[in-house]
Amino acid sequence: MRIVLVLGAVLLVAAGLWWAAASSGDPSGGAPEPVTSETAPAAPAAQPSATAEPAPPSKASPSPQPPPTAAPVPTSEPAQPPAAEPAPAVESVPPPAAQGPVDKLKERFASEPRDSGANAVESRIQAAFRDPAIPAGVLGSVLCHKTVCKLEIRWTEDHNTPYMLGLSHLLPDMATDLAISPAGSRDPAGVIPLEVYWGRKPDPTP
Repeated sequence: MRIVLVLGAVLLVAAGLWWAAASSGDPSGGAPEPVTSETAPAAPAAQPSATAEPAPPSKASPSPQPPPTAAPVPTSEPAQPPAAEPAPAVESVPPPAAQGPVDKLKERFASEPRDSGANAVESRIQAAFRDPAIPAGVLGSVLCHKTVCKLEIRWTEDHNTPYMLGLSHLLPDMATDLAISPAGSRDPAGVIPLEVYWGRKPDPTP
């Protein structure tokens, strides 16, 4: 009998505990609720990893810079000199033509001998062509006979004036006649040989 009473008391205690649990609001009698995505606690947010600082650039040796080049200086066009006026054309001097009694004096010279006064006359003719204004070489040679002297002249266009000057020293005091004859063609240097026959005056008698 006592055992029955003890069992009844135990059942009463168990029923009381169940009732207490039911009255606390847990209808399932304390059974754990299933965990879902809605009821599961959110995982803690991942902390952002610390960003790595960029490595400092390596201090490489700087490449040599090319030397600075000078900027081109603009050059102005040189001033053009005024066009020179064309020089007046220089008229060429024609060579002496045959003139005077050439044949008569040439024949007389060939037929006469030299006389005693020939050397003195030749010296006077040579002295007349030694004028400072007459270039050397204009008078080639001189040979006198009794009444006629023969002069060999080397004429050029540049020496035309000196040639005339030399003849002017001989006339009119020492000559009676004068004849000029070209003796050849112009050479590569521009020289034309001339023969001048000069009729000398007779020497005054002592």
